[in-house]
Amino acid sequence: MLARAVVQTHDDAGDHVCLIGCITRQASGRAAAVSITLVLCRGTTKVAKEHEVELMIVEFVGAPGAGKTTLARSLTRRLKRYGYDVEMPLTYQPGEDRLALDPAGIVHALRRLTRALADFGRIGRHPIAYASDIWIAIRLVARLRPQNILWLIRFGQYLVRMSILWNVARRDRRAVIFDQGFVQAVCSLALFSGRSEAKSLQQAVDMVPKPDLVIVLDAPSDVLASRLCARITQQSLMERWLEASVAKNLRAREIVLTVAELLSCDACKMTRIDTHEVSFEEALNRLESVIIRTAAREPEPELAQGDIEPAVQSGFGA
Repeated sequence: MLARAVVQTHDDAGDHVCLIGCITRQASGRAAAVSITLVLCRGTTKVAKEHEVELMIVEFVGAPGAGKTTLARSLTRRLKRYGYDVEMPLTYQPGEDRLALDPAGIVHALRRLTRALADFGRIGRHPIAYASDIWIAIRLVARLRPQNILWLIRFGQYLVRMSILWNVARRDRRAVIFDQGFVQAVCSLALFSGRSEAKSLQQAVDMVPKPDLVIVLDAPSDVLASRLCARITQQSLMERWLEASVAKNLRAREIVLTVAELLSCDACKMTRIDTHEVSFEEALNRLESVIIRTAAREPEPELAQGDIEPAVQSGFGA
């Protein structure tokens, strides 16, 4: 469960009381939440009171190479460092945990396969207890059936495991960040099934539970292609064999944008970031503020006329 602290600080013009997650404007025009972050790092704030706010589930959505896992992990670490109780389950980044003695990645692939089979075996022993999780996976895979049997199996077992974790988070009132959640699964299934028309996507989106916040990451196609090519050089032989081609992964971008539009029509809480147009630190600061406001059920801050948030031309890299 998330916690929020009331923090007192001062600006150059005099006393200024701020709430973490409540964005107010200073004379300089900068968001107070960013200033609070800086003060916390300096250790000069005074915590006056703590109280709980409701749980939330956050999903990152984006084409391969957009920076979902990289940004979600950094955001989770930052929130934990500030004392927030948040988890990030089922996360995996291509190229990680590569062993020098296993350049082909066979040991790593077998370890992941064994872990997935163990989880699925436990689910298979209690089909009634996990009936709703199995059912949502069956419905999604039936609606957007992957053309390759290997991908069908991978998506099926992943959806069941993710649904279980999702329901546990709701039951235990925990805050969870998914770098590959239900919305991303819909995008991926559409890509591998070849069914990316709006009607099929809308039907699939209607099937899945909605998070409290969807974070849509995007970047130009040439930037995504460059990042994906760089990522391939870090992957083992097994990972490259299981990975879709760069050309196919790039087709996911249009699917993600279509799904994002469908979600916006459903009044789903959403924020978008172009990971090529803003720096990594700027994206973290922005998402931290959005997540805390969303958890506290507070309205978005109103920008003054002509007040535009800065975009730093640097990007995330590969």
